[in-house]
Amino acid sequence: MRVVFDANVVASAVCWNGESYRCFMKLVRRQIFAFGTIETLAEASDITSHLIHTENPRHNATARLNWYLEKVKMVDAAPLGKQRSRDAKDDRIWLPRWPRTQILLSATTRICWN
Repeated sequence: MRVVFDANVVASAVCWNGESYRCFMKLVRRQIFAFGTIETLAEASDITSHLIHTENPRHNATARLNWYLEKVKMVDAAPLGKQRSRDAKDDRIWLPRWPRTQILLSATTRICWN
């Protein structure tokens, strides 16, 4: 399965051992393949680095983050449909140019573990 991890999923997986970390373990076992753009990786790196410095986890969270940044495959962003908001300053929705890429979001995704 091809996935794009939200920055919050990356931060959670790097700092704690919950459901997001289980997604990382699927990445380790090559059951899923992570893809990202320069922008999504920069956001994930910034948020996670800040969280590492504020929460100070007991394990080596920086090594986990660096491992993820090395394993994710880089793709180019492509616009996803028309802009939905009337707000001109609102961000457009972008997805990687990869067919049938699924997005895992921390708050809304239910994961079935085999």
